[in-house]
Amino acid sequence: MIRLVSLAMLTVCLSVVGLTATACPTNVDADGNEGEGERGDGEGEGLPIGEGEGEGNEGEGEGVEGEGEGVEGEGEGVEGEGEGEDIVVPATWTCAPNFFQARDGCDCGCGALDPDCADDAIGTCEFCDGEGSCSAGAVCPGLIDPNDITSCVAGGEGEGEGEGEEGEGEGEEGEGEGEGEGEGVVVPPTWTCNEAFFGSDDGCDCGCGEVDPDCDPEAIASCEFCNNTGSCAEGGDACPGSIDPTDISDCIIGGEGEGEGEGEGEGEGIVVPPTWTCNPLFFGSDDGCDCGCGEPDPDCASQAIGDCGFCQNRGSCDENGTGGCPGNIDPLDTTQCLPIVPPEWTCDATFFDDTLDLCDCGCGAFDPDCVDANVDSCDFCNNTGSCDEDNVNDCPGNITSFNNATCTFVPAEWTCNAIFFNEGTADTCDCGCGALDPDCENALVDVCDFCSDVGSCGDRFGCPSNIDPFNNASCAGTSVDGWNCPAVFFNNGDGCDCGCGIADPDCPSRFADDCQFCNEFGSCNEEDTCPGTIDFFDNAICF
Repeated sequence: MIRLVSLAMLTVCLSVVGLTATACPTNVDADGNEGEGERGDGEGEGLPIGEGEGEGNEGEGEGVEGEGEGVEGEGEGVEGEGEGEDIVVPATWTCAPNFFQARDGCDCGCGALDPDCADDAIGTCEFCDGEGSCSAGAVCPGLIDPNDITSCVAGGEGEGEGEGEEGEGEGEEGEGEGEGEGEGVVVPPTWTCNEAFFGSDDGCDCGCGEVDPDCDPEAIASCEFCNNTGSCAEGGDACPGSIDPTDISDCIIGGEGEGEGEGEGEGEGIVVPPTWTCNPLFFGSDDGCDCGCGEPDPDCASQAIGDCGFCQNRGSCDENGTGGCPGNIDPLDTTQCLPIVPPEWTCDATFFDDTLDLCDCGCGAFDPDCVDANVDSCDFCNNTGSCDEDNVNDCPGNITSFNNATCTFVPAEWTCNAIFFNEGTADTCDCGCGALDPDCENALVDVCDFCSDVGSCGDRFGCPSNIDPFNNASCAGTSVDGWNCPAVFFNNGDGCDCGCGIADPDCPSRFADDCQFCNEFGSCNEEDTCPGTIDFFDNAICF
């Protein structure tokens, strides 16, 4: 890029009352003489313009090979008066001193931040190719480091020495030649993305015309940036996008369309089925056989698992697998995967989520073939590996009624129906069955929901019947008609029980004043103390 030195910069360089300003552009003398110059694109400096005479200088350059030309120009300098403020060029500045804070645009790659840059973002760079810049010869952003615009990305510059002579003459262009040797990353001319992204250890860039050294060239899974500016997938989806899995420097062409075939009639493009779960561009695109994608790929010679070329594409049922094909692809249906058997499963792995949809129970993990987790859904309960495999009887056996992946072994003392033991749901506490039901919150009669199951020792329908008030697995006493409290409390010489439906013979009178127990399970009293709501004149009932 060619640009004029600004008038403001020239003004700083004018002589003021015998004082000469420093850091003046090299193509304007400090006395304010006439002359105007422009910055050249190549190696070497143009001659001061005015009367147009001068000799070329000898110089050395780093890592630059080629030719450069000065610029011919004429013009008049600007006269001015006043005092200029010295501009101190940092010692680390590697570009021409007169480009530092020259109000001529943002120079990058010069070893120090140019005050002309609005900020340190790479988007502010206007000149990246100047002599002395680590990105010399490359237009912005060139090799400029996006994280530090004063330098270049690793491998971006070479080292070398060269000599050259500038031409001489009046008002003519100077020319010079130089030779040098340099080392570093050479960006191929066919690279279409930002040069700073090539082999810069910034991640694998794909679709850029050449394979990025940051990539594994054989694996599309290594692609990290697929839609950069300049990529054939620019503006598309995130990786892999339309990147060709067989050549990650390029894209594949696929999708739908219509066209005319040779001969007669019209041909239709490939229509991707809606049930295809992988990248649509992989369907029937002659890029290899893609498996686990929900539909057969026309690229597959057959549905044999040996024909699968890609099994872990994004969208494949085995996309999280490792090791390539066949992975977890179902050998009987290469569009699908085998179910992933949980490590808790103790039965034959082929029984888990099998194609027969038969519910296998007691296997340590829930079988997706089961409608739900209840024992009623079970088809098989004593398979080898089941917690109930030793049971000669099939379902329900000892399968837990509310969690059919496990077993609940009913104690030998249990006298009621086995399915009532540990049902796992609320309000299913069975009492009088010889063993404590895990469904019961505790062993008191107060928590009983069922006291007259077949096999229970309860001697009448409903609770508390004659269930032992302190051990609801057993019974105590005999029920009495009309008595609503535990049978054992009736006429047993333990004190006057009230509100139990009929008078307790232990009470000396029917008055509430004689009551000693008013809130036994089954009592009509709604309060915690005596007499509470007990009828004052009839302590068998409440008012």
